Amino acid sequence: PARGKEVRLPYLDVMIPCQISVEAQATGEDEEESAGETSIAGMMYRINENEAVVRLGAKIDYGKDYALAFTIDDFNIKFTSRILAEKSVQDQNAFFVTFRFLDGTDVARNVLKRYIAEHLVDA
Repeated sequence: PARGKEVRLPYLDVMIPCQISVEAQATGEDEEESAGETSIAGMMYRINENEAVVRLGAKIDYGKDYALAFTIDDFNIKFTSRILAEKSVQDQNAFFVTFRFLDGTDVARNVLKRYIAEHLVDA
């Protein structure tokens, strides 16, 4: 069977404050760690239906699932996400992290889809 063409969804340039926190592991280990769950404030710069590029002031670890929470049109959205790529800008002490959305509610996905569709037309 022939492989389908890869579809690259366009990114929308945004400035949306967000919060990143480590998802608690289902194994029940590290309970002490998740009890003191830390969340990092970030700024989302680019977004599409499956990914977001977020600027953080601190480095975060690969290989973990993160909760990425933000608000669009007064709707609170939270996706379980994983790091796809990271680029650091040393002189600005900034880390640009690309997250892939793994899971979120259908309602959250629809709000995001509508928001992107409305704003891509303006771009």
